[in-house]
Parts: sequence; structure tokens; C-alpha cells
Amino acid sequence: GPLSGTADTSRIRYDGARQAIGTISPDPDGSGALKHRAVRTTYTNGLRTKIETGTVNSQSDTDWAAFSSLQEAQTEYDANARPVKRKLVAGSTIYALTQTSYDALGRPECSAQRMNSTIFSTITTAACSLGTSGSQGPDRIAKTFYDAAGRVTKVTSAYGVSGEQADDVTSTYTSNGLVQTVTDAENRNYGDRALIDEPCARTPLAHQVAMSGTVPGFQTSLPNRGVGMPATYRYGDLGGNRDSG
Repeated sequence: GPLSGTADTSRIRYDGARQAIGTISPDPDGSGALKHRAVRTTYTNGLRTKIETGTVNSQSDTDWAAFSSLQEAQTEYDANARPVKRKLVAGSTIYALTQTSYDALGRPECSAQRMNSTIFSTITTAACSLGTSGSQGPDRIAKTFYDAAGRVTKVTSAYGVSGEQADDVTSTYTSNGLVQTVTDAENRNYGDRALIDEPCARTPLAHQVAMSGTVPGFQTSLPNRGVGMPATYRYGDLGGNRDSG
């Protein structure tokens, strides 16, 4: 390293399956009181089930065996090796809990951030269902909907919460599978530059401004900017995005 000797050396440890199970950083303050920062990873049947951050006294094998955990991120999996529950734990206390559920085709369906810490250790509620509310309010659940072709058609936040549930993104597609319209929770309709430009809204035909000439496969008129009408993507003969209105 840039320093002479081994004072700035990090060490990575592996198990018999060549999986990285530990990383030990250099001593942060030399002869001071601070200890080496370390990360320990646990695998179960090849799946990463726990990542702990903590300290060790040195980079030796003996001190690694005495690893002191400060906090850990735990992951639980279903029978198909899909992550279904994630927890942030320190000591014996769970400080955060999220759940993920899947539909019959194995696609992510609901993601739930549980808010009531008093039931973190005992909750059995499915990810698409609200748990018992506590002082932090209702659970934060997002649900994804798909069409028969497996394309995302809608993402709903605050799922199941009366008066708060909203369709954050609603999408439609053309007959050949290209994105046609995208609408947000405020009923704003976006074109193909939605994330980096202003919304593009389609206005009635009577307000369109005609373009000169015709090009096979492309639109021959451009709509004025407006509010409240669905944005529409238009494509050329080769499927490339031409513009949106």
C-alpha cells in the first residue's frame, strides 16, 4: 500500500466454497483505543443470510474468532431461494423489517416496510396485508401489477391504506410490446423524456399542429403541450422511439 509496512493492510477471509466470509480493515488509529472494523458474512445453503458489522482486536485468526458484532442485516428465503424477509438487528433488538412476496409466476408482488416494532419478532402477516398499526402509523406496502405478457402495468403505494393508496405508475403498451402511455399518481402523463424533461401531454386532435410532409411509419402531426390527456409514444417501422405527445 501507500504506507510502509503493513499498517494499511486489509484482509479478506474465505470459506471452503471460496465465498468471502470476512473483511478486516486496517487499525484506524494505530496504537489508539479504536479497534479494527470488520464485516462477517454468513451463508446458509449457498445463500447469504447474515451480514454483520463489528470489530476485532487484530487481523489474527484468534481475534477473528472473537469477532464482536455491533449490528447485522439478516435475510430469510422461501423454498425457492427468494428473499422474503429482511431485518436490521442490533443485540437482540429488531430495528427494521421488510417483507417481499411473489405471485404464482415468481414475480415480485408486494414489498412491505413494517412500521410497528412491537410485532417485528412475531409478525406472520403476508407482505400484501397490513399488520397491526402502532405509533408510527400503518405499514408501507407497495404492490406491483402485471399483464398477461408479464409486463408491469401498475405500481401502487400505500396499498391497503384508506385515503392514502395511490397508483404511482400506470403503464400501457402497444400491440407489439412497446410502452405507449405512462401516468403518475397525480394523473400527469409523461412522454419518453419523463424523467429528465417536463411532462408531455396529448391534446385533442383539433389542437394538433400539422407537420409538413409525410414519412412512412411516423406520425405526421405533433400535439401542443397540454394537461390531463394521456401521453402517447409513437414509433417508426423499425420499432425505434420517434417521439411522444
